[in-house]
Amino acid sequence: MTNRTLYQADVKTFLNTKPNEVIGSLARGHRQELVHEQTNAWISQIELLQQELRIFPDAYVLFEYSIPRMGKRIDTLIFYKGLIFVLEFKVGEYSFKSADKRQLMDYCLDLSLFHEESSKRLIIPILVATNAKNEEWKHNGISRSILAPILSNGDNLESIISSISEQYPTYNNLDFLTWLYSPYRPVPSIVEAARALYANNQVDDILRSDAGAENLNKTTNVIKSIIHHCNEHGEKAICFVTGVPGAGKTLVGLNIATDKDRVAEERAVYLSGNGPLVKVLREALIRDRKSQKTITETTEQEVHTSIQNIHHFRKHYMGSLECPDEQVVIFDEAQRAWNSTKLQQADSNFTGSEADFLIGVMDRQSDWTVIIALVGEGQEINDGEAGLESWVEALTRNYPHWKAYYSSELLLNDKLKGSLIHNFDRDIFCKDSLHLTSSIRSLRASNLSDFVGHLVDGDAAKAKIEYEKIQDRYPLAITRNFNLAKDWIRKSHEGNERMGLLSSSSAKRLRAVGIFNSIETDETKWFLEPEGDVRSSNALEEAVSEFKVQGLELDWALIGWDADYRYDGLEFEHFKFSGSKWQRRRLEESQVYLKNAYRVLLTRARLGMVIYVPIGDEEDETRKPEFYNKTYEYLSLCGLPELKDSEQSYRD
Repeated sequence: MTNRTLYQADVKTFLNTKPNEVIGSLARGHRQELVHEQTNAWISQIELLQQELRIFPDAYVLFEYSIPRMGKRIDTLIFYKGLIFVLEFKVGEYSFKSADKRQLMDYCLDLSLFHEESSKRLIIPILVATNAKNEEWKHNGISRSILAPILSNGDNLESIISSISEQYPTYNNLDFLTWLYSPYRPVPSIVEAARALYANNQVDDILRSDAGAENLNKTTNVIKSIIHHCNEHGEKAICFVTGVPGAGKTLVGLNIATDKDRVAEERAVYLSGNGPLVKVLREALIRDRKSQKTITETTEQEVHTSIQNIHHFRKHYMGSLECPDEQVVIFDEAQRAWNSTKLQQADSNFTGSEADFLIGVMDRQSDWTVIIALVGEGQEINDGEAGLESWVEALTRNYPHWKAYYSSELLLNDKLKGSLIHNFDRDIFCKDSLHLTSSIRSLRASNLSDFVGHLVDGDAAKAKIEYEKIQDRYPLAITRNFNLAKDWIRKSHEGNERMGLLSSSSAKRLRAVGIFNSIETDETKWFLEPEGDVRSSNALEEAVSEFKVQGLELDWALIGWDADYRYDGLEFEHFKFSGSKWQRRRLEESQVYLKNAYRVLLTRARLGMVIYVPIGDEEDETRKPEFYNKTYEYLSLCGLPELKDSEQSYRD
């Protein structure tokens, strides 16, 4: 038996084993306190399966198979004639609940996407409600090599397995041990990753072993070695970690902040100026502890201490000479640190930039300290965000005794070329593993960020080349029909995959077609509530902007494209809606923010997206068709196919 399953056997052996002996194996491997209901549920499953599997002696059966990333177990797996049957039992239930169907599909999707041997096989989900009426079962088609869930009360499992195996006889027999020890390579969302890391898992346990994850592990290890070096030698240093959107910068920071192997004097805290990200991560971790019934009086305090809002951190140390408890601080999205003007608007006592102040706070440490600055490329999206150069300027002017670590990629920044070399001649260290080159956000298209970069830059030819590399793995479409877009995304998403509606913060005229973007939207509810809750992103009722979604992600995204960022046939034009009309953005800085807003929106979806561009209205001066037509034509030139039928939902 492996630690992934509590019981495994060929069916012939299983049939000749007394139920109490199987229960004994399950109980020995069960880490939580057993309750009477669980034991009774197992007995019901075992007795039913020993009745229904008698004609399949050469099949294999597994009980309580663990899916590492989800922290949950599949009730039963049956392997027969190269097919994988996934059974979820609801003992005593009289009906088939939608939440149970989604849970079952989640298990199957995880196996199909992340488990090497399962990805090559047909997976058949069966939901068993033991007290439901005995009705004729239905086979409703295949999506992504997974059959639609089959509903059963258990009495017809023999018929289901026989019929399916006869209908799909082309699959080669599956070697059970090969399957059992096959690599499991998940790509978790940032919320899932935070949950796993907070539960003492390692990055290696929660990431697939591809180039992106390998790069991430190298980066993490380099940072750990720098922290240890500074501790041993009494040095102060800053590490600039750069990377493309979705490369895992936040995951690097969370991994360092939650490292349980770190010595006590290397305490770390994760800080972010991204309020929605902090709120969502905190709420997710607290909910997770509640669901596992491991919450204590100090749980919320522990979570809030390890993940903090950078503005609250700044406010705490403002006007005080107090020294932080932590020797290591991780500043996520460091490019969004405020410039001196913005900071003075918040508090007139400030005279420098936010980067200058934050370095100064950590410089209060008498012996050593390390700042890890996680820098997103092209992700400054708001007025007053100073960019990476503010950190370099602060170090240059006020902290020459600090050492700096960075990758050569950093020097490609036009505003920084030569500055680090010139100002930190003896105390800079170039380590290229501090740059994350591959996106781990998209499950099917690691170079999605390249495609999006060319698209928002207005380079249709290069965007088309990049799109052709991902089109077979990453479903992407454009449409001018909002209802069609919603139908497509609803039919494309499965199980508990999260879908959502996105639009830029300046997309003010999308409200005319039913896309409402409000700063009042509660991001914790939007990202965390389940399907069926109108506050959930899955309801497709409320859109969120780049400010709510940056640093987070969805599985499927519907993006509304307004006339704020419109193509004129040669290049993109930049507008903002003021009063009752569109006005041009004249300042280059404002234009960059708008472009970056669309870059952020277009890199949020892990599985696929559809872009909706309105038709416009000749009678509405704010929504003239010419405001939108050339943008749609441009997206088509980038290679994006037009969605003509909602049945075009993603199918293998």
